[in-house]
Amino acid sequence: MKPDEIHSVAARALKAGWQVNVHAIGDRANRLTLDQFEMALKEVPRADHRFRVEHAQILHWDDIPRFAQLGVNPLDAGLPRDQRHVLGGKPDRTDPGAGSLCLEVAAELRRRDTQRLRLPGGIGQPLISFHSFVSRQDADNWPAAGWYPEQKTTREEALPQYDPVAGVRVVHGKGVGSITPGKFGDFTVLDQDIMTIPVEQILNTKVEMTVIGGKVVYRRETPRT
Repeated sequence: MKPDEIHSVAARALKAGWQVNVHAIGDRANRLTLDQFEMALKEVPRADHRFRVEHAQILHWDDIPRFAQLGVNPLDAGLPRDQRHVLGGKPDRTDPGAGSLCLEVAAELRRRDTQRLRLPGGIGQPLISFHSFVSRQDADNWPAAGWYPEQKTTREEALPQYDPVAGVRVVHGKGVGSITPGKFGDFTVLDQDIMTIPVEQILNTKVEMTVIGGKVVYRRETPRT
């Protein structure tokens, strides 16, 4: 897309109360997207717009704080030069090397900007991503100490990325993200407490029941004995 197309759509969406989500990978693509969002927001100020950048990978150092400044939610919070080294990202056996800048930015992003950026957990199976957040390992528990273990999060840090933080990605997020009176009643019941079981058992967790809008839409037929 041309930059002025993003600007035009963003400005019209702000006036109409719609959310805009732009897919961008690469430092130039992300900077151009943020630039157009910034211009649109100056023209049509709106505090709770919940604009998003899907993937938002391989960012330039200078653009990381702009997400928080503009109130834009990055989906994967990618880091400079190497998109594999994201918070909660799955280890990649094919390339064990990484530049020191990637690790430096990862540490800085976690220390300074995680809460302000409201980083959501990865898309797909949330238990896989949750396991990766806290272990930095794949499904075979490799590598033993974790892939760049200094990037591990605690379970208390990881869990909110899948409920209240994930809820801010969408315009109707005020109605989702926690089990609270007045919200939609969307939640999942697991057969194990992923906050206390050994890390290596997290991926053995089964979904017992899924509730959407207060109604049971899935129930596992064969519960664990």
